Amino acid sequence: MPSISIPILDPSVKARVKTSEAQTKVAEEEYRKTVVTAFEEVENALVNLDAHKKQRVELQQQVENLRSVSTQVEAQLKEGVVSQLEVFETERSLLQAELALLANHQQILSDTVTLYKALGGGWPAVAVGNASQ
Repeated sequence: MPSISIPILDPSVKARVKTSEAQTKVAEEEYRKTVVTAFEEVENALVNLDAHKKQRVELQQQVENLRSVSTQVEAQLKEGVVSQLEVFETERSLLQAELALLANHQQILSDTVTLYKALGGGWPAVAVGNASQ
């Protein structure tokens, strides 16, 4: 007797189709989450970079002001108006401001690397040799 096999009516085929559809939905959701996370990382990197650049402007102004004050205090020392201690305190303040500016510069460089990585950039591995060779 001839028999006809219709795969569409086979329950195992229907189960495999439903499983594939479910796996597709899971993969789509994971992809969406990955994209959202990537956008958040880029946004955070941009916000941090912008904030540190604004801070740099303020720190540069502070350093310039302290350099001017330091020059004035040194001139006053030569005239005998202030003591050497005041000169040292002014220099200490200037050096602290310069250190803060350098730390800010380092943070901007770090933020730039973070942004580059968030955008999908990377560096190829490079062998570093000994400079004395």
